[in-house]
Amino acid sequence: MRILEPLLFLPLMVAAQVQLEPSDRAALVGSDASFNCSLTQDWAVMTWSINTIGENILVMTITKDSGLIVVDKRYDAVNYTILGMYKWEFTMKNLTRNDSGVITCSVLSFPSVSAQLSVQESGSLSIIGGNVTVKPGAQASFLCEALGWFPKPEISWSVGGAPAGTERYNTTVTANGATFNSKSTLWIEATDTGQVQCLAEVAALATPKTSSVFLIVDNTPPDRTVLIAVTVSFSLAALLVLLIIGIIFCVRRKKAKDNAKSPVQASEGNGGRDNPVFVVDGNMSNYMNVRPAHFQIPSSSRTSTLPDGTKLRHATIV
Repeated sequence: MRILEPLLFLPLMVAAQVQLEPSDRAALVGSDASFNCSLTQDWAVMTWSINTIGENILVMTITKDSGLIVVDKRYDAVNYTILGMYKWEFTMKNLTRNDSGVITCSVLSFPSVSAQLSVQESGSLSIIGGNVTVKPGAQASFLCEALGWFPKPEISWSVGGAPAGTERYNTTVTANGATFNSKSTLWIEATDTGQVQCLAEVAALATPKTSSVFLIVDNTPPDRTVLIAVTVSFSLAALLVLLIIGIIFCVRRKKAKDNAKSPVQASEGNGGRDNPVFVVDGNMSNYMNVRPAHFQIPSSSRTSTLPDGTKLRHATIV
């Protein structure tokens, strides 16, 4: 019996240690965060403190006899003690980024235990431009923006319910004051119509935040109405230009003909005094060597006397 006593005592000493759960907690701004401090041995005083600026600040005291003594109303505690297990749940309400730090539970006569709290921000998430419609085999691109996150969000994509490979998208992150902005571009070849989803997550989110649009593959034959209309328009325009050119050419040609005078018109213009004739140069052997010439027919005139002695002159002009 004496041999077994040390073996029985060792587990009791281990169980008597103070435990704090969870040891690492992430929560969103504006939410609540809870930690459980428990032990199996009897106790007298329990304190809770936070360390966000390198200094422990006492925020709550709990005594076994008097119960809860709250220093700040933002903090609360609930007793979940059952037979053989002393347990208190400590809660921080309406978290801010300044609450990130170390949470410590101290029980008098026992070593203190600590946990890490990270207060995070879930910003906005949207796929810019909405649904995308393309022809089969064409490449479609989608842009997703995650704005106002802390820490940097993890961005991923899914297409038709299946995760997209990291080689199909590219993500950049920029700091914006105390938060981060991310932009991610996805490229895919259009094969089937389906849902495209952008996902962003931080540790504080139970499930990723999502933004969804649809990739629409248009299998309808191309509409040639516009092409035909454009072709007809250009054809009519070209025909009109050719018609105008033809009209201008005809008008100019008519004017040129009107300005050119015929030999008959030339003779009428000189009052009939010049007539074209043929003159033979030399003898008959040179009969073929003729040239056109003009000569003037002399006018004739005569004078007559009336009985009263008046003289009248008659002139004939050819």
